[in-house]
Amino acid sequence: MKNLRLMEWAVVLIIFLCAGVAIAIDRAAAQPSPAPAPPAVATPAARAALEPPPSRETPPPPAATVPQGAEDATVAPDKKESADNNVSFPTDI
Repeated sequence: MKNLRLMEWAVVLIIFLCAGVAIAIDRAAAQPSPAPAPPAVATPAARAALEPPPSRETPPPPAATVPQGAEDATVAPDKKESADNNVSFPTDI
């Protein structure tokens, strides 16, 4: 019987702790958040310091052109060439 009383008090304590946490969270959510700071006005020298330096790498070469008559990869393959035609399933399972 003593263990039952101890468990009852433990449950009551946990309920009160959960209620306290819920109230604290509710009060924190109800507080107004501070207004965002206005954007600072920067001088041209400060703006230049924040910008990344220009890239000194050479630009990539232009893409190679595909000669006419070459196979277009966007066209669907022929059904006879499809790998799906050669699928087999075991029948002795």
